Amino acid sequence: MANRCKRAAKTIAVFLLLAMTLSGCKENAKVTEKPAVQTENKTSKKQEKKAQEKKTQKPSEALEDAEEYEEVVEEVVEKEGQQTSASKDEKSSASATSQPEEYEEETSEELTCYLSIYCDTILDNMDKLEPGKEVLVPTDGTIFAEREVSFQKGETVFDVLLRETRNNGIHMEYSFTPGFNSNYVEGIANLYEMDCGPNSGWMFNVNGWYPNYGCSLYKLEDQDVIEWNYTCDLGRDL
Repeated sequence: MANRCKRAAKTIAVFLLLAMTLSGCKENAKVTEKPAVQTENKTSKKQEKKAQEKKTQKPSEALEDAEEYEEVVEEVVEKEGQQTSASKDEKSSASATSQPEEYEEETSEELTCYLSIYCDTILDNMDKLEPGKEVLVPTDGTIFAEREVSFQKGETVFDVLLRETRNNGIHMEYSFTPGFNSNYVEGIANLYEMDCGPNSGWMFNVNGWYPNYGCSLYKLEDQDVIEWNYTCDLGRDL
């Protein structure tokens, strides 16, 4: 009996130790589980804070970045604008110093020539003159006495004749001749070609020379002397 009791007591003690160890393990497991949960909670809270901080910081940072970007863009645009304006100013100044000088050379120079219009050959051929036109012929045969007139470089004999007859109220009629690529003077002071015979009409000379081309092709030089003469015999009477 005594041995049985001892064995029973030992088994009970063993069961008690097992129970105690099992309960201790559960408690330790609970204790270790709680900190893990707490750490997880802490890390999640930190992540949430960081996310919130990022959410709150991103708009301001984006705004600052946008403002800085706009400032940089404005500076670049201003610099480019200054450079382009400077280059334009240089170009305009260069053109202003070059082109106007050439223009002034062409237009500011005062050029003069001498113009006169005569029909004195008709006085020797009054019998050939169309009836009723005697009153159109001046007694001295001078329609426009020699006068100094101004012109621009590049103008022609025709340009000067047209301008001066209009300015002085003298009739002048002309037509364009495609074959000669020039204007042809048909009549001055109402005296037309063939009014004084079949070979009559108007001819011009410059410095005493009668060109073999039209008056609107002859470009004038300074101090040229222009004469318009009415001929009754294809220039042989001039």
